[in-house]
Amino acid sequence: MADSFVALRCALADLPKIERWFVVGAPWGKGDFIVAGHPDPHLGRYIADTEDFDGEGEHVLEHAAFIAAANPATVARLLQERDALLAAQIANAEHANRYAWLRERDLSTILQGGVFAGKTPENVVLNGSDLDAAIDAERASTRL
Repeated sequence: MADSFVALRCALADLPKIERWFVVGAPWGKGDFIVAGHPDPHLGRYIADTEDFDGEGEHVLEHAAFIAAANPATVARLLQERDALLAAQIANAEHANRYAWLRERDLSTILQGGVFAGKTPENVVLNGSDLDAAIDAERASTRL
């Protein structure tokens, strides 16, 4: 599976390692530009300015707040969480495929040898929806 975030990962790797970004407010600004590393714009590094040249830009404060919140540390955490979820999804899909293969086995498999599932205490072999129901019932009884 191709990683659709390669460009984002590369851009993130190229950034300096500054943990926090800040929206600059009073007394130095109107909340429309962002600095990194320190909330004082004289000590922090300039990142972005959302104000138009005429000072009449729409949503400049909201854009500045979003840019500051979407800082490199936050983006890195989101990518890590996404990667962990993707790995879990792939593992779960493999479990689902394995179970689907097992539940569809022909009942004659028990006589011919090979992998099968669903032998009940009554010595009845289950597959398909009968196997699903037996598993669901057992799982429900152990959750109580």
